[in-house]
Amino acid sequence: MASTGCRGFAGGLPVRSFHLPAGWRTVRLRALASGDAAVGRATRRHDVFTVLGSTDGNRLIWNQLVVIIDPGKPEFAAQGPVRTGRARGRAGPPAPRSRSGPKAWAGRFCAFRFGFGVRHLKLLEGTVPMSTLNATYAKRLENLGIRVPEILLPNTKVDLGTWAVVACDQYTSDRAYWETVERIVGDRPSALRLTLPEIYLDQPGLTERVHRIHGAMASYLAEGVLESRGECWVYVRRTTEHSGVREGVLMAMDLERYDYARDSKSLIRATEGTIVERIPPRLAVRGPAPLELPHIMILVDDPERSLIEGWSARVHELDKLYDVELMQGGGRLEGSAIREPAHVGEILERLERLLDRTRERQRTDQPLFWAMGDGNHSLATAKASWEAIRKRLLAEGLPEQEVLHHPARWALAEIVNVHSPALRFEPIHRAVFTGDVGKLTHGLRRDETVSEVAACNATELREVLAGPEGQDKAGYFDGQRFHLVTWKAGLGLPPGLVDGVFSHHARIDTSARIDFIHGWEDTERMAAGGAGCFFLPVLARERLFSWVDKNGPLPRKSFSMGDAQEKRFYMEARRITPQ
Repeated sequence: MASTGCRGFAGGLPVRSFHLPAGWRTVRLRALASGDAAVGRATRRHDVFTVLGSTDGNRLIWNQLVVIIDPGKPEFAAQGPVRTGRARGRAGPPAPRSRSGPKAWAGRFCAFRFGFGVRHLKLLEGTVPMSTLNATYAKRLENLGIRVPEILLPNTKVDLGTWAVVACDQYTSDRAYWETVERIVGDRPSALRLTLPEIYLDQPGLTERVHRIHGAMASYLAEGVLESRGECWVYVRRTTEHSGVREGVLMAMDLERYDYARDSKSLIRATEGTIVERIPPRLAVRGPAPLELPHIMILVDDPERSLIEGWSARVHELDKLYDVELMQGGGRLEGSAIREPAHVGEILERLERLLDRTRERQRTDQPLFWAMGDGNHSLATAKASWEAIRKRLLAEGLPEQEVLHHPARWALAEIVNVHSPALRFEPIHRAVFTGDVGKLTHGLRRDETVSEVAACNATELREVLAGPEGQDKAGYFDGQRFHLVTWKAGLGLPPGLVDGVFSHHARIDTSARIDFIHGWEDTERMAAGGAGCFFLPVLARERLFSWVDKNGPLPRKSFSMGDAQEKRFYMEARRITPQ
């Protein structure tokens, strides 16, 4: 017996929890007034089953019921806020499973009696189409390169404060941070068990750690730690000490519309160089995994703030999914479901208008519309995984249309407006760990890309790099003194030039390695561990879309959005294998 805690409320009457046999599934049922006809809609997974019914002249209140469907039997049972108890009826068996479209049930459905002003609800006989948001808006979603995902979240018994952990690509040289996370989480269910902090990428036991991740995913699904909240987008509000309120919408991005190549003209593009060598270790995690948890953030160029920011004043129209204080200074995280067809249609209309304006601004029919913000290599890994799955399924003889409905075709990402005042663009600094910092300093002064290396103090250096005159400069700290580095004109952007200096030094010191650090103080501390520290400016956000559209991706790790503790925390999950 599999347990499910299904609850509904009408006028304060709760639906009691009950158990479902293994293999059964639940569909939430919601009733609302709309004439005498009745139509039911559901999905192959958990979703809203909408019923429109007669009110006999009385006001029909909102009701929620739970429909229990056994795919192998013709009966169904409904349990909900009914004054006369549980109602039963009969329906025909479900239609054969189809991956390429919605299902349908056929037969005669029963009538229910509701309390609190509602008399009877008569349902239609005959076929009842099972529509989904993705089926309803299929063409429009495809044109925009997005999808409405089925969201999984922890059940109500899970402590969300220990469930949510920061993105795996943060604190990559700060073992103390992750040791503290381990102590906070303990043996409680946590996204920490489903992700691989990159501080462990070069550590012994990596294969065993990846196997434990896959085992935890299977366990959390089997034991109901993760539950479906239906087909929806998620409006996200993140409040942090330094940036205030940052808003976003979690969507599923179509990997068929994404290409990270430098000459890409796809709708979704990388904004910085992708290091293909960094994909395989991440692919080892995602490839066999049944789940994905996103830390990807994708930018949209919406100067009028018409797409996302307006939901702050309308959040009361949405279903609250979670509200939690995050660990280790991560701030507060709130999420609400966008699932009503009217709301989904409204967002699609705004996106379509924005896409038209983007084509006009960039003067092309192949514009950069979705630009990578954070998690570039995670999205590239999702792309590689999907391409491998598609190739394998086609080789097995599956029809292309069926293959293209595989859930691995999409990847979850939070969409954020590049013009959001709470989106602080920050540089990603470099720490070059080497056995001889003096040789690194000497090599920097003699590098053919460098025009001048001038001594300065930390305050002067920070002021220069924060201003417009610092866009083509960099800072350097050898553990004793700070320096302002001026590059020769026309050779590229500072992040790429610093990476070039490291490449030259690595030929002399083959054990040298480079790390990418968020935050000035965190970077400066690396000098105590034998590193030469490079401080970088950040490309002005107003230039981002136009620069990438004209020149291709920026050098790798060119910018970040906010400090390390402000990065996306893992909360939602989604299946990437068929059920």
